[in-house]
Amino acid sequence: MPAWLAAFISSGRVVDLILVVLLLELLASWLGRAWLARRFNGRLSPGRLLVGALPGAAILLALRTALTGGEDVHIAGWLGLSFLLHALDLLARSRS
Repeated sequence: MPAWLAAFISSGRVVDLILVVLLLELLASWLGRAWLARRFNGRLSPGRLLVGALPGAAILLALRTALTGGEDVHIAGWLGLSFLLHALDLLARSRS
């Protein structure tokens, strides 16, 4: 593996890049919310996409914490938050 790639990963910058892409996707969905409403008959909205993206973002933050040598309790906290957000997402989906 090239040294620049190893440094990019071990510094956690790779996770930063992924989070920026995730935010851009959410921004694009918010800007295209009228199209989403038409295309998916109101079943898919930027809010639903956000609720679906939050557990993944928390997992990514756990990964970043692990890559940068963070404490185990912080990694566990991000993973626990991810679980809670995922459970809330599933609950919201089951009610719709």
